[in-house]
Amino acid sequence: MSRHDDTAQLSEALRELGLLQAGEEAHWTSLTGGVSSDIWRVEWPDTTVCVKRARPQLAVAAQWLAPVERNAAEVAWLELVQEICPGSVPRILGHLPGLHLFVMEYIDSTRFPVWKNELASGRVDVSFAGSVGEVLGKIHSNTAGRSDVARAFATDDL
Repeated sequence: MSRHDDTAQLSEALRELGLLQAGEEAHWTSLTGGVSSDIWRVEWPDTTVCVKRARPQLAVAAQWLAPVERNAAEVAWLELVQEICPGSVPRILGHLPGLHLFVMEYIDSTRFPVWKNELASGRVDVSFAGSVGEVLGKIHSNTAGRSDVARAFATDDL
């Protein structure tokens, strides 16, 4: 599937996950910034989510192929971090490994600015940076030396 897929197929994936009900129509908006994945903001009555699907060919000038199975590792990592630091990453709402697609909570950048953009604009919030450091420290202290985590994320073949 390409970036300009028939959104009916993608909406069917949401129905398969039990997120979109029969008869409900979703509005799909392609989000910018996705090099390794197609990313959409998807809205239907009372619901907004983010859908991310791994691309086999990265959106760069040169031909750069990447295994789409990496999508499953991303889901597993977000779920692990959610256990360690609830609320620090978007919640996973559904995953279809066969389609290399997952649905997550939509984080509105008007309420939660993208830190990279803030820094690029010269806005530095020291308190926020400290909070990020605390979360990273907690993730590292809860995963370092754990053989189960090392096995779960042994993705060298990807």
